[in-house]
Amino acid sequence: MPGPVGRLGPGSFASREQHSRRRGLSASLGRSAVAEGGAGADREGSASNIEGRVTTLEPPWPVAAAGLRPDGSIRACPEPFDGRCLRPDSVGPRRLLFQGWKWGLAQGMNDLTMSISHRLMVSMIFATFAAGAATGQAQDANPRVALETSKGTVVVELFQKEAPKTVENFLQYVDAGHYNNTVFHRVIGPNPQQPQGFMIQGGGFAAGQPIQEKETRAPIKNEADNGLTNERGTLAMARTPDPDSASAQFFINLSDNDFLNHRGKTPQGWGYAVFGKVVEGMDVVDQIARVETGRAPAMAKGRGPQLERATFDDVPVEPVLIQAARRVQ
Repeated sequence: MPGPVGRLGPGSFASREQHSRRRGLSASLGRSAVAEGGAGADREGSASNIEGRVTTLEPPWPVAAAGLRPDGSIRACPEPFDGRCLRPDSVGPRRLLFQGWKWGLAQGMNDLTMSISHRLMVSMIFATFAAGAATGQAQDANPRVALETSKGTVVVELFQKEAPKTVENFLQYVDAGHYNNTVFHRVIGPNPQQPQGFMIQGGGFAAGQPIQEKETRAPIKNEADNGLTNERGTLAMARTPDPDSASAQFFINLSDNDFLNHRGKTPQGWGYAVFGKVVEGMDVVDQIARVETGRAPAMAKGRGPQLERATFDDVPVEPVLIQAARRVQ
């Protein structure tokens, strides 16, 4: 820790006369002081008045390292000469000042280099941890899918931790392009019992006249017991009365539909698995909910492998398309 300027240390010498007698010099130096702060600690030591002042090195730098013994005499330098002390032939306060200043400057530069290196190392370590944290956050972030409809874009966030199998299944259909050019084939909008509407359902029928049910993969296990509820704006899987019959069709809740929640592991109590939520475009969902609907023909799966003619209720009079579904995160 630098000390106040002017405090005498064990390596200072009291006067110019004492130093002159020891070295046989006739020059008079006048009284000087040693700054504990090392080179540059004497703030009065500018270029105009630095002559006649002696600078020593701050502990733990020994006075002997600057070429002085504790009694003030000059010692010889070791060989090979490393610049940290005075040679026997280098005498006088100017030489002592120059050598001490030079070594102090070199040490200061070393310390500065070490300080910069230390800061760079700390910065690199911090950047590494920050990058790792960002990567971890990116890996932990829920996937999102944009549903580009004829009414606008709806972005849904998928809860892969709570419904891993359902989310995986949905993303496989997205990546395969299954939802492209399909329709919302069932829309139950605002009504006296539910002013905001019941739900909009899609993902299973290709656009056309009539609409046609698409082929799907095998059904998945029902994950309605994951703790998520069918509240307004959530995304859930549509299915038949069989709890484990969901495949590609999904619906978006327009109201808090508590009666669709899981109540027990029975055919009547399993409920409908929530696996996502609308995070952008709920206004688009509400626009879809308000379209005119009616009865319409369809080609749907029946008891056999062939599609059969059917008639559906609550079909939008003007088709509402899912033009494309793609991952956005």
